[in-house]
Amino acid sequence: MKTDSLGMNYGIGLFETLRIRAGRPEYLEAHLKRFMDSAEILEFKDIGRDSLVKALEDHLQASGLREGRLKILYNDLGLFVTSGDNPYGDADYERGMALRLSKVRVPTRSLYTLKTTNYLIPYYEHQKAKAAGFDEVIFTNDLGNLVEGSKSNLFLIKNDKVVTPDLQSGCLEGILRQVILADLGEICTETEIKSETLPEFEAGFITNSLMGVMPIAEIEGQVYNRHHPLIQELIKIYSKEG
Repeated sequence: MKTDSLGMNYGIGLFETLRIRAGRPEYLEAHLKRFMDSAEILEFKDIGRDSLVKALEDHLQASGLREGRLKILYNDLGLFVTSGDNPYGDADYERGMALRLSKVRVPTRSLYTLKTTNYLIPYYEHQKAKAAGFDEVIFTNDLGNLVEGSKSNLFLIKNDKVVTPDLQSGCLEGILRQVILADLGEICTETEIKSETLPEFEAGFITNSLMGVMPIAEIEGQVYNRHHPLIQELIKIYSKEG
């Protein structure tokens, strides 16, 4: 073990989590592009796209994984691939998620926008939210705008229009976020969203590669329509049917 490892001492590393369906990773090219773009920003020289793909394929073949999740992690100690079950099930989509707002404010235009292993604040805030009876925690930035969840992107609905925090807020450019923005087209807008405007919205959902689209049931007591027809249609497309 390298005792001077930057990964071990400072949490400097990258990871990607992919959903596996029918033995194949979803949105593989998008995940690889984000990983390699981030590696270039962090000046990681010893990792390449081909080695990532080989490690992923070797793990899938050895594990026989057909449905579930696969995680790729890289730091100066090496490249690691792990896998397991998808933690989200039908009951989660039916009841929706209860969210709370974190008191921690994240900076705009920072390394928070990269999917790094320096994950203490999101992890700790998520654990506190779970202990308080919530499913996810939402961060605001230093301007008071909504950013994202500890492990999800945020979308809100009003008058059949969808908004999501823009990248300038400091949010991660989630893979499914990109897909949904492209598929929804002009009815979905990236914009600044003040936290005090949350009561104005009728429905909302959060996304990541494993959950797909997950309805929001409430945000700190503010109840949302988890059965909104647009959300139910998106769940069929991105969460269940693939």
